[in-house]
Amino acid sequence: SQSGANCTQYGMIKISPDVTPPTISSVTKATNPLRLKVRGANFQPGGMVKIDGVAVPATIYKSSTLLVAKGSTLKGFVPKGVEVNITVTNPDGGVSAPFKYTR
Repeated sequence: SQSGANCTQYGMIKISPDVTPPTISSVTKATNPLRLKVRGANFQPGGMVKIDGVAVPATIYKSSTLLVAKGSTLKGFVPKGVEVNITVTNPDGGVSAPFKYTR
């Protein structure tokens, strides 16, 4: 306690460890069936690929630098000729910057 000092706010302070967000360096298409290979860094097992903010049907973790987005409805997420924003969300809360992609 400090003489003459007043505290005007109270409550809890939460200290969280620094989170290193994932980054996306490229997105490439594979076909039959349609899949998107998302390459970058800091991907974690359980990470999710999202297109325009919506999780794709299935995200397969291959490594800390490769995720594969797939699923029977994936074509609806990436209509031909339409630019979409792809992001990766890790289980620790890290989120990549949007990566613009057009199929």
